[in-house]
Formats: sequence, structure tokens, C-alpha cells
Amino acid sequence: ELGDRLRAGLQNIEGVEIFSSVHPQMSAGMTTYRAAKWPGEKMQDFFWQKKKMRPRSVGKKLGVRHSVHIYHRTQDIDAALEVVREIVAMRQKE
Repeated sequence: ELGDRLRAGLQNIEGVEIFSSVHPQMSAGMTTYRAAKWPGEKMQDFFWQKKKMRPRSVGKKLGVRHSVHIYHRTQDIDAALEVVREIVAMRQKE
């Protein structure tokens, strides 16, 4: 459910590329994506700076791998999506 919420939110943000499957039967708690073509390390550090979240960097082209777990809440997913929107907005200003 949380992974679906994350993927659905990401799909609604222009400038986000999702590399994991978004098909409900082919997806799980991990989602790999990047926003505004930022490299993974930069995204990872920005998440930490903004919300003390640490999705795992998976390189320059794939962005981050975001894992949701049983102890996460919908508020955590919404906060992550807020960070992604901020990344995209920053890129648009450049």
C-alpha cells in the first residue's frame, strides 16, 4: 500500500523518471527513481538535509532506491513526495 502510494505520487510529478515497475503485480516495497535528472548521491543528500530521510543512491542515472517498510506511515511517503517536488521545482528555476 505504501509503495503504491509512493509510485502513484511520483507518477503525478512531471520531471520524475521511475525505473521500477509500476504494475501492481510486478512491484513491491522498493522503488527506483530520479527527479529532474539529479544523480542519486545528490538526491540522497538532499533528502537527508530536508527531512532526515535516506533513500539509497543507486548511481548517476538511476537516482535513488526508496524502500518502504512496515514502520513507515503515509505521512512519511507524503514527506518524501514533498522533497521530490522541491527538487523538480529547483531544477525548473535553473
